[in-house]
Amino acid sequence: MGINSVLATLAANAGKGALTGLAGTAAMTVSSTVEAKIRERGTSDTPATAAGTVLGVQPKDETTTQRFNTLAHWGYGVCWGTGRGLIGAADLFHHAVYVGATGLAYDWLEGSDRRSRRLR
Repeated sequence: MGINSVLATLAANAGKGALTGLAGTAAMTVSSTVEAKIRERGTSDTPATAAGTVLGVQPKDETTTQRFNTLAHWGYGVCWGTGRGLIGAADLFHHAVYVGATGLAYDWLEGSDRRSRRLR
């Protein structure tokens, strides 16, 4: 498995994960919007609060808070999906790690065998 193949697999899985994160976030957004309307409650600003705390930023007014909230909400979903896609790619990479480790061990043993022959 060459580096180009590894990078292609990573990119493909990250892309699939990002799209599934986007789809999952869309489904959850629809669900929570419907629930909020049924219960006659306002929208949650939890994504903006959490992201603002982590990033050390605070929106100045209600408009920027809502924009930041939307960005954080969709960003979380896409990032979690991307991460999940990369975890899925790891299934392929354990084979590459095995091949690399085996090759290094073989080269090390072959080198130590050569060194011991030189000493005789």
